[in-house]
Amino acid sequence: MIGNYKQLSRRYLKGNKKRTILTLIGIVLSVSLISTIGLFMNGTQISQIENTKKRQGYSFHAVVLNYDESILKKIKYNPQIESFGLMSQGETVQVGEAAVQMNFAD
Repeated sequence: MIGNYKQLSRRYLKGNKKRTILTLIGIVLSVSLISTIGLFMNGTQISQIENTKKRQGYSFHAVVLNYDESILKKIKYNPQIESFGLMSQGETVQVGEAAVQMNFAD
């Protein structure tokens, strides 16, 4: 049964060489176009990220409140995190009309 389909397919492809070649060219062009669009979108995304880093001077900051030692270890040993630090807020003192708060960071 499958042998009949193979023979029928071969006869069709040999009989319509021009159509077969044009179909294959269409498939190749379609795949290359879709791949090019995907690569272009990926390059644009990477470019936007790099431009944001250059403009702001850093990639990002994050704040974690109410952390414990296990969360601190996860942050410290995460390979995607380049650097981290701890900060604690001191008390706020009223100086005239201004409020001054001391923050401690390492």
